[in-house]
Amino acid sequence: MASQFQIRTKDIPLLVRALQSLETVPDTWFGSVDDPSLISEMKNAARALPVKLRLKTLQLSSLDVLALQQACCYQCLECKLSRQDYKLLVDYSNQFAALLASGNLGMLQ
Repeated sequence: MASQFQIRTKDIPLLVRALQSLETVPDTWFGSVDDPSLISEMKNAARALPVKLRLKTLQLSSLDVLALQQACCYQCLECKLSRQDYKLLVDYSNQFAALLASGNLGMLQ
């Protein structure tokens, strides 16, 4: 992964659409979760993220990054996308997953 992670301005509308679609995802799509309240917390975070992205307020919590990562995954697995949008969402999903795994969210700030 690159040492500096950035969300490109031109990709924000695609990420916003992905986040908005997360609201309609049935909880069962996420599979078995140790704490089911995490799903509703993540969906709540996803509702606030479009504003943060549009205002370029990229001080994101782990829950915010998880919501972005899951929204990208959902779009790639369940929605019909152009080849370009699919590739972008896969790239973002991988980068968000790597950030979550490393615990290095400072790269987004």
